[in-house]
Amino acid sequence: MSKNVLIIVLVSTLVIIIASPIGFSIWENYHSKYSYGEIVIHKDRDFKKYNFPGSGTENDPYLIENLDISTELRYVIYIDQTTSFFEIRNCEISFSQIGIYLENIKDGTAKIENNMIKYRGGSISSFLRAIDVESSPEIKIYNNICILDEINNEGCGISIYKSPYSKIVNNTCTGFFSGIDIGISDFIEIKKNYCGSNYFGIDVARSYYCVIYQNTLIYNIIYGMNINYCEEYLSTNTIFHNNFLYNMLNNPNRSQAYDWNGDRWFNSTLLEGNYWSDLNWTEEAIYEIEGHAKVSDPYPLQYPILI
Repeated sequence: MSKNVLIIVLVSTLVIIIASPIGFSIWENYHSKYSYGEIVIHKDRDFKKYNFPGSGTENDPYLIENLDISTELRYVIYIDQTTSFFEIRNCEISFSQIGIYLENIKDGTAKIENNMIKYRGGSISSFLRAIDVESSPEIKIYNNICILDEINNEGCGISIYKSPYSKIVNNTCTGFFSGIDIGISDFIEIKKNYCGSNYFGIDVARSYYCVIYQNTLIYNIIYGMNINYCEEYLSTNTIFHNNFLYNMLNNPNRSQAYDWNGDRWFNSTLLEGNYWSDLNWTEEAIYEIEGHAKVSDPYPLQYPILI
């Protein structure tokens, strides 16, 4: 009898804890991070659980490919704490909060390529991400299309946080608060991306030695590019051969870009800067860029770059 009473007491206590606000919070936190996903991979062994082809080596990566996934869950694809090589490619993803999420991935082991990632509808929030990468250096993000149907003042198309040496090349991001958002990530290469009809085209914060070139930044409501919250006057990021086309839609008399810390807005070898649609170009023209550092593009281009 005493054993049965003990079991009843333990079960009752467990039910009370789970039903309490604290218990619910613990469960919700666990469930939202680890269960709210169509594909959830926490460590290398989980790749085999889904029977993805490949062996996880550099020459034979696991392939998450040719999938068509639509879900109301928090994550469509969630991967963390892996050391194996893998690629997410040629997928069509419809997301309600986060499309692809990577965290604590071993340096240089992940590639996200040729995916269509589209918002499927639901409540808009600041946590909205098509691609979200955290603490995962040397990620390659190539040729993806990230779309919200209408311009929203929330969320990001591609978000990179604490993931230095990553490459973001030839992606399209439209309809977000920030098309591409970089935070605390040095030595990022951002090349040949199309960021149009966002609030900000490319947003960079607390990141140094990034190279940003050959991007098209068009019809963004505020700045085509915003570089903010860095140490003053370090001039470590290089921005050149970008097309700034009709940004700052609601304030056409203002600069199409903002720079807090005084970066280099031209290629120092070529002595060529960026194309600015609102500049009346002459050989002596200089494009003034808004921001705390009061920098300029001293070598603006006469014509847009063909990308």
